[in-house]
Amino acid sequence: GLCSVLVEGGPRVLGALLGSGLADKLVAFIAPLLLGEGRPAVQNFAPPQLAEAPRLLDIETERCGEDVMISGYLKEWWK
Repeated sequence: GLCSVLVEGGPRVLGALLGSGLADKLVAFIAPLLLGEGRPAVQNFAPPQLAEAPRLLDIETERCGEDVMISGYLKEWWK
C-alpha cells in the first residue's frame, strides 16, 4: 500500500537504485563546490552508451541558499 518512499543516500545507494530500476523520481542538490576527481556522484552505475543514460523529464529547479535543487522524473529507460 505504499505510494512513495524517500531514499536518502550517497553515490552507492543512488547507483544501486538506478541500476535496479527502482527510482522513478530524482531530487538532487548541487553545491557550488569543485571537488575534482575521485568523488563520483553515482557509483557502480554506468550506461553502456550516452544515448542509453537515464534522462529526467518534467524538470524543476529551485535555489536553496547557495545550492541548487534539481528534480525530475526518470524516463522509463530500464524497460
